[in-house]
Formats: sequence, structure tokens, C-alpha cells
Amino acid sequence: NNKQTPEALKAYISDKSVKLFESHKIFNKREVHARYEVMLENYIKIVEIEALMIKELSNTLIIPSANDYVNKLGTEFSSLKSMGLTNHANSIKKQVDEICNRIETIRTDLVKMESELKKAHDKKHADEIASAISKKVKPFFTSIREAADELEQMVDDNDWRLPKYRELLFVR
Repeated sequence: NNKQTPEALKAYISDKSVKLFESHKIFNKREVHARYEVMLENYIKIVEIEALMIKELSNTLIIPSANDYVNKLGTEFSSLKSMGLTNHANSIKKQVDEICNRIETIRTDLVKMESELKKAHDKKHADEIASAISKKVKPFFTSIREAADELEQMVDDNDWRLPKYRELLFVR
């Protein structure tokens, strides 16, 4: 049970698989390996597109939405502070801190993800690139997604520029 696509694709070119294809006159060894290379290239391109989309969504929608909300909270903080409501102001400050931590997580992970993607492309063979992408790039998808999901729950609906999950449940 291979959990990573590049590892699973290696089964396609195993001696057992190649013999099976050859014995039924489906593909010869060269054709099997050619298809394997095409599948690796396809995997690499799909993950690269996903990484680019994560970066674009984060930089153009998620982070700006969170920043807009932080600015609104900053105004609210100042108002509460000027009215002498320090405890309430401190509550707002904690909320802003939590939001800013998630924004920073996304920014940091985007930089790391991009760096790992560049390192992966320094490899010489498609199987090495695919393996590096699978092991070093894709884990950032999860951490960025988790931080974005948390921001979605924290940011006011009016400031969040994407549909929220609960809103998608009721789309007709």
C-alpha cells in the first residue's frame, strides 16, 4: 500500500508488471517505461499547478482578507482602549495575535514550499523530481490549508473573500 504517487507508480515498471504486459502483448518493456515517464511528468505538473494555486489563493484572497479583518479589529481595539475598556481591548488584541500567527504560518510555508519546489527541479530524473515533490512540497499543502481553514473561522464573513464551507453547503 504505497501512500505516495511516485512510489505507487514504480509498481508499473516492476519486473512482474512488465512481464504481465509483455506476456499479453499489450506493451513491451520500452513502452511500459515510456508510459511510466509520462505518468511521472503528469504528476509533477499537477502538483506544480496545485502549488501555484495555493500560492495565488493565499496571496490574493486569504491573506488580504485576514489583513482587512485585522485592520478592523485594530480600529475596534483603539476605540475600546480610548473608552478605558482595557479588558475588552486585550481580548481583541489576543484575537489579532491569533490571526497574525496564522497569516505568518501561511507566508512562511509558502516561501518554504517554493524553495522545496525549486530544489526538486534541480534533480536530474523525473522519478527523483516526483519523489522530492511528494515528500518535500506536498506536506506544505496541508499546513497552509490548516492555517487557512482556521482563518476562515476567525475572519468575519463580510471580510472573507471566498465562500465559507458552511455557505457551500447551502448553494443551490
